[in-house]
Amino acid sequence: MELFYRKYGNGKPVVILHGLYGLSDNWAWYGRRLGEKYSVFTPDLRNHGLSPHDNGMNYYAMVSDLEEFMEFHNIAKPVLIGHSMGGKVVLQYLKENPGEASAAIIMDISPKKYRANQSHMNILGTMSSLDLTSITSRKEISEKVKEKIDDERLQNFVLKNLNRTGKELFTWKPNVQVLETALEDIFDEITPPVNKPGIPVQFIKGELSQYIKDDDEDIIEKFWSDRPIISVPGASHWLHADNPEYLINVLEQFLKEVF
Repeated sequence: MELFYRKYGNGKPVVILHGLYGLSDNWAWYGRRLGEKYSVFTPDLRNHGLSPHDNGMNYYAMVSDLEEFMEFHNIAKPVLIGHSMGGKVVLQYLKENPGEASAAIIMDISPKKYRANQSHMNILGTMSSLDLTSITSRKEISEKVKEKIDDERLQNFVLKNLNRTGKELFTWKPNVQVLETALEDIFDEITPPVNKPGIPVQFIKGELSQYIKDDDEDIIEKFWSDRPIISVPGASHWLHADNPEYLINVLEQFLKEVF
C-alpha cells in the first residue's frame, strides 16, 4: 500500500507514526523542528488521513505498510517514533524486524490490551452518525459536532479529519466503517518479543495520562526497554499538543544521543 506522507528536512531518517484517528499533519510542527537536522517522514497510516482505505486493519497489516514505505523511500536504520496506536505499530515492527531500526520512541502507550475509552468512542460515534451527504457547509458540520462533543479539543480533532471533495461535498478522511469493526484488533496487545530489542527504546508518557500505569512499567522493563520512562509534565494522552516544547527537547536529546 502506498501511504500518503509528508517529508521535512535532510539527514539521518526519522519516521513518526500518528495515533488512532490521527494523521500526519498532527506532527507537522515536530517535523519542521526535527527537519532542521534530520530527514523526517510522517506518513498517514492505512484508513487514516489521505492514505488508501482497506478492509484489513491490524498491526500486521500496518507493519507491512511501514516495511513497504521504508523500502520504497530507501529508508535504512531509522529512528521510529510512534504515538498511541502508532507506538504499537513501532513495537510490532521491532518484534518482526530486529535490528532494522536504529532506535525507537513509544509515546503514551503500553504493549498491553486496552479497552476503547470514551473519547475514542465519542470521536468515532460522531463521525459515523453524521450524514455528510446532506450537509453543505463546514460551519454546519462544526455545529453538529459541537452538539455531540463537549470537549473543544475533541471537536477540533474530529473536524481536522474532514475532507472537502467538492464545493459542497464532504467526506471523512478516516475509513470510519472499517475502524468501527477493527477496534478490537487496534486495542489488542503486542505480545512480547523473544528477545528484548537490542537498540535504545524510550517510552514517554503524559503525566496526567492513564495509558501507562505502574504495572505496565514492569512489562516494559522486562521485555522492551532498559531506559526509565520519561513523564511529560502537565500532559494528557495528547502529550504532543499539551507540552510541545518539553517533548521536542526530549526528542532532540534522544536523537542526538542515538545518531
